[in-house]
Amino acid sequence: MDTSPPWFKSLHCWIYRCGDILLEPLSHRLERDGQPISVEPKAYAVLTMLMEHPNVLIDKDTLLDAVWGHRNVTPGVLSRVISQLRRALDDSATQPRLIATVYCLGYRFIGEVHREPVPPGSLAERAVTTAAERRRTTDRRSASNRRTNRPERRR
Repeated sequence: MDTSPPWFKSLHCWIYRCGDILLEPLSHRLERDGQPISVEPKAYAVLTMLMEHPNVLIDKDTLLDAVWGHRNVTPGVLSRVISQLRRALDDSATQPRLIATVYCLGYRFIGEVHREPVPPGSLAERAVTTAAERRRTTDRRSASNRRTNRPERRR
């Protein structure tokens, strides 16, 4: 069973760039001017979703559902994460150049995003290939176990 978060399922081995910012979702890499930026996982997920859909208003409920599964969280949690992202990316709420707030509705990534495929042979590509191979092996094993009525062994 796939337990990836919903925001992860839409990724197709892309790297997102906006000025000096680089976001590589498959390797969970965020950089500014070539220097790593550390943000909490939920903030990273929000940024990924915003950069995947540049110049598109993403309403608060959609972000909360996609990133938190809407589990007993309030919009204040999202506001805190957006604030964290703005600090990390040197952006401003009053004069945004990356993340704009649409009052009472949601957020929009307003920076110019360039999307490029993950380069062949990169760590992220190898991770995706390894995960796909592991999944095929697991699927074959599950199919074999179903044919013989044996319970599937967990590793």
